[in-house]
Amino acid sequence: MKKIAVIGSGSAASLTAISLYNFLKDECEVEIYHDSKISIEPVGQATILTTPKLFFDAFDWSWYDNPIKAKFKTGASYENWGKKNHNFFHGFPMSSVGMHFIPSLLSEFLLNCGIFKVTEKYIRNPEEEIDADWIYDCRGRSEIVYTDYQDVINPLNSVALGRSDDVDPNLSYTKCIATPDGWTFVIPNHDSTSYGYLYNNTITDTETAKKNLKNLFDIDTTKTLNFKNYRARSVWSGQKTILNGNRYAFVEPLEASSMAMYQYIMEMTAHTIFRGESPYLVDQKINNHLTGVQNFLLWHYQYGSKYDTPFWEYAKSLPFDMDDDFKSNIDYAKSHDVKYLKENPRYYSQWNSYNIRNWLDHVAT
Repeated sequence: MKKIAVIGSGSAASLTAISLYNFLKDECEVEIYHDSKISIEPVGQATILTTPKLFFDAFDWSWYDNPIKAKFKTGASYENWGKKNHNFFHGFPMSSVGMHFIPSLLSEFLLNCGIFKVTEKYIRNPEEEIDADWIYDCRGRSEIVYTDYQDVINPLNSVALGRSDDVDPNLSYTKCIATPDGWTFVIPNHDSTSYGYLYNNTITDTETAKKNLKNLFDIDTTKTLNFKNYRARSVWSGQKTILNGNRYAFVEPLEASSMAMYQYIMEMTAHTIFRGESPYLVDQKINNHLTGVQNFLLWHYQYGSKYDTPFWEYAKSLPFDMDDDFKSNIDYAKSHDVKYLKENPRYYSQWNSYNIRNWLDHVAT
């Protein structure tokens, strides 16, 4: 029985601990280390399709009985993107859904469910302070030394967050609305709606971004954040520590890529911890996954939006390396009909050829 420590109580820590419990509870004991002084962001988040199944398998939750008050996500709408179709809905299969949830409620569940041993403690040096066989470090961006990281190419570096108490009962999907300065997410929660106005602060100043958010949705900005898009040089740190969440990488939230990354890192690194797979090969797979995320998101920006503005010119000018694997997937998506792609999908990072075909058909020029 392996002793696994998870540092943090945010979304990455929660998904890591719950995945360990669901898939490997007969092989490990999990202890959560958290610092109650670190607040969890109240803004809603969206997931990929495998996340609801994880919670159902682990806890037998339903959409009408789950302690984090999650709502199902049927897809994502893209408004104002590209030059072809400014109202494209990228729907999920009727047999599968993602979810929208508020991270603070997931954190509360993690710490109080009684499944995990929970220790409240500020951790500075994980391997010196924690007695465990392996440690998942999900402490977020705090105290990161960026010389140990490398940049992820992306046009965004700032967000103005907002919240409305209004709830649209018909909104069961994430909205991704292109703006002159970038794009805005709209996420429905059980009791509110979350907004994030994403922009580049070297092109749009923060006050302008806040005014634009107000003009678009008639809501005030509750918080602004500046961020880097980055990833660690390796998922392995020290002798027995694994980086996950924002401790490993941060990429803008388009396509729920961060939530997919958290689950992918846990799944891949578990192959080393429990099955003896080469740490080097696992690191390569995770690195390739993040490269795929970077390229796929940049691909979205290559087609611009209905706005001819400095931001969109900058976004289209960024170096975009369509590697051979991506080219092959695009060629495959173009050369087969939709029915065939559904039945015979290929994958590029977290996306399959059917997703790529949808974007090509509805948004790309």
